[in-house]
Amino acid sequence: MKRWSYLAMIFLCACIAGCAKEEPHNGDNDTGSSPVSTEFDSEVDADQELNNDDNDTGSSAAGSEAVPIMNVSEELDDNLYVETEFQLPATKLYTYSTELKTFDFDKVQSVFWPNAGAEEITIDEFGKRHYKEESLGGEKAFLNYKKSSKVSYIDTLCSYAREKNLFPEKELGFKTMEEAMSEAEAFISQFDIGCELGKPYIVAVNDEDLNKIQEEIMKDEDSATLSAKNLGATSFDSDTEIYYFEYSFMLHDIPVFGYDDPTVQQSGDNPLLAQNMRAIIMISGSGVEELVLQGAVDKTGDNPDEAEIIGYEGIKAALEKKFGDVILTEKYEVVNIWMEYFPLIKDSSFTQVELIPVWCCDFEINGEAVNYTIRFHAITGEEIS
Repeated sequence: MKRWSYLAMIFLCACIAGCAKEEPHNGDNDTGSSPVSTEFDSEVDADQELNNDDNDTGSSAAGSEAVPIMNVSEELDDNLYVETEFQLPATKLYTYSTELKTFDFDKVQSVFWPNAGAEEITIDEFGKRHYKEESLGGEKAFLNYKKSSKVSYIDTLCSYAREKNLFPEKELGFKTMEEAMSEAEAFISQFDIGCELGKPYIVAVNDEDLNKIQEEIMKDEDSATLSAKNLGATSFDSDTEIYYFEYSFMLHDIPVFGYDDPTVQQSGDNPLLAQNMRAIIMISGSGVEELVLQGAVDKTGDNPDEAEIIGYEGIKAALEKKFGDVILTEKYEVVNIWMEYFPLIKDSSFTQVELIPVWCCDFEINGEAVNYTIRFHAITGEEIS
């Protein structure tokens, strides 16, 4: 009997010790200021994990599974709140010096029209090049190719379908989606853009789908697509099949400022701070139907500057500096914080670009979304836009 009591006592102690090890790690985020809740969703020690790769080159700085998410709930000042999740992608990141892409259109046209004779290509008064029904144009950081005049309208329909999420991704008969995507990305790679392609939005349509999109646009009272409404009776060949890919760009697994991101807060006659980046390409059984590159930058240099980035406390200080002398009469609440690379155009130039990491703070005012986002330099804490 004594033996069984002894064994039971050992078992009980083991259970108590096991339970003690399973208490969640809450981090050391108490700053001693106003009441704040900052809890990690992961049991991983934040400081330990974020510094494991101090000697890494930064090529996979973001996206590590070990990086914990922190829940933040804090009142910074009268009518100024933070209520969101926060995730630090790395402790150090790079800044890059580059410039807006200058396309050599003599070389570019040879990519699209390798067999065209010089006498077959014409250039109109706006500098746009034409070969048969095809057109090719652009300027600094922009390139626009269309296989025919009808392609612009199909682009409008696919863009509308993407915005309204009208069709699920599907396979078309002439090529699998994976094959078409590989073709699209290989084609874009020929233009040496200075960031990597992100995951695309995909619209796969045939002639019946395009007709349905036309019908939806005609019924949509809020649609500003007047050109599409004017062409609402357009017919399509029965064998029409098109993959539409819309790409954002990435740098070290961190999104680059793109067309789905909040607009830049800017006032007066200040020069443009940045061009948002995007690539659109349409693939059919006949090859590339359209390519649009927007906000393109040149390849980044081999010697980027590395620096430590600010975490939540740095963002908090930047917010307090921004609103410190302002009397807020409405409730301003940061409801989303994320990081992106921002292609900042230098003050002294219209073409020189510095790719910098920024923290984006998205606000609601009085509980309503108002399209108000502030960007802070993730290294210096300076307000960028």
